[in-house]
Amino acid sequence: MHKKAHPVRSTMLFGIVAALLFIPGVTLMGKFIAWPLAFRLAVWAMVLGYSYLLASWSNTGLVKIIFPLLILLAAALWSTSSIFFLVLAILVLGWVRQNCFMKGSSVKGLLVETLVSGGAVALILFFNPHSTPSLAISTWLFFLVQALYFVFFSSAAAVKDSASPDRFARACKQAEEILLS
Repeated sequence: MHKKAHPVRSTMLFGIVAALLFIPGVTLMGKFIAWPLAFRLAVWAMVLGYSYLLASWSNTGLVKIIFPLLILLAAALWSTSSIFFLVLAILVLGWVRQNCFMKGSSVKGLLVETLVSGGAVALILFFNPHSTPSLAISTWLFFLVQALYFVFFSSAAAVKDSASPDRFARACKQAEEILLS
């Protein structure tokens, strides 16, 4: 049986789970390490989890997402600016999504990432998060806007459904592939 990917629904669900885990995660880590580092590690963990989802939806190997995530982890550990880290996190997320879904079209990918991530950041800045709960809500908003990527910019080939819902359509596709080869 084949797994069916639902990236819009899964991205929104991931955003809710990440937002709900953000407050206890940052609070718990804040007992052992300084708040800015706890915040950056929590954001890194969210990007790590979402990057894994993106790689699994696109059948991309994990090797393609490890390097950007290691760069982000290094920035989380050694950066002194949370703004720099958040900008880098958005760039890394775009880099990972580019590796997973936009093979070979860097200008189009850059435009799409600018629209999606820029829109998410603009929405978050409009609400001006200033506390841990408002940062959790901003996390959810960010992933809601990220789900729009799959609504507007994802091609049918990007997130494949391995099993066609109609047996006849699947058989026709297989016959066409046989005839064309």
